[in-house]
Amino acid sequence: QRFVMALDHFAFINGLGTVRDLLWVGPLGFMEVSFSGGGVGGWFGGVTGWFGESVSVPIYVPGLFFVLPLIWFVFFPFLMGVFRFVSSTCSSLCRLLVPTQVPSISVPLLDSSESSDAISSSPSPPKQQPSPSIVPCYDPAQYADLGTMPAMTQKDVFGVCERASQAQNEWKHSSFHTRRQLLRILQKFILANQETICRVASRDSGKPLVDAAFGEVMVTCEKINWVLSEGEKWLKPEKRSSGTMMFYKKAWVEFVPVGVVGCIVPWNYPFHNVFNPLVAHVFAGNAVVIKVSEHASWSAKYYSRVIQEALKAVGAPENLVQIVTGYGDCGNALVTCPLVSKVVFVGSCPVGRKVMAAAVETLTPVVLELG
Repeated sequence: QRFVMALDHFAFINGLGTVRDLLWVGPLGFMEVSFSGGGVGGWFGGVTGWFGESVSVPIYVPGLFFVLPLIWFVFFPFLMGVFRFVSSTCSSLCRLLVPTQVPSISVPLLDSSESSDAISSSPSPPKQQPSPSIVPCYDPAQYADLGTMPAMTQKDVFGVCERASQAQNEWKHSSFHTRRQLLRILQKFILANQETICRVASRDSGKPLVDAAFGEVMVTCEKINWVLSEGEKWLKPEKRSSGTMMFYKKAWVEFVPVGVVGCIVPWNYPFHNVFNPLVAHVFAGNAVVIKVSEHASWSAKYYSRVIQEALKAVGAPENLVQIVTGYGDCGNALVTCPLVSKVVFVGSCPVGRKVMAAAVETLTPVVLELG
């Protein structure tokens, strides 16, 4: 109705008289309009007067009222669907025709405690007691002695962070292809050696193997899979509006590596708690120094060898990922080290407060996961 009223007004002021009839012709909404009478002159100078009482004029432009929605809601979505289908098909064909070669790595087991989880008939308590220089390790399920790990001092931790910083200066220039390849190597090894991984995690934490399978292996593989498929997408530069006053400017956000990330993790999931920060931060171009719990330090020997073999397979610096062991002063040294650009802590609320207080001195950003 509004369209007819507007057309009638247009016809009157331009000498076409009034709209007598409006006829829709054709599937695309073309119209034929009949006018009668005479108007005030205007652009057409009384056209109807020349042809008699009435005149029919074909008008095709208003058919766009039907054509535009058809193009917008039907044709464009159809083209986008075809584009997505072709793009997905081509990507799949490329993966089939040019498969990514993932090298295999081998990490031998060094002692009987790593290769066997048999329960001994008589528990053997740890041969060493806690001291400022050593961390005694034992299997909490059967109280079997697993040896010792060094309790690193502040000087040791600072040296580790310095080597990590040098490695990160090289790694930050690596391509996403290389970073994905590193994660694929780790994923391939995890799937091929999950029984050993679960056994080592179980011996260090006392959990049953089924808990290790679900909480250690499956969760870690899923996180690797997500980073492989989504990581590069969320690290690409993002456009931002420059505002009305700066319309002639371009604005965007770029995500750059922060440097060395210090991670302090708990004892409950020895494998996952090491590889969880490793996956995200190494893919983002950072170096990682992980301080494991003094209650689950023995498994770090095996997991550290796995990481080193994977780094070697892609030609990454060997000091890109390092694990430190010790007590609270070791964790404090990691938080307060000037070379550490970010700290991630997973643990209790009281210790989380201490981590934040220590990080204040160097204004180091902190991410806390407290329970």
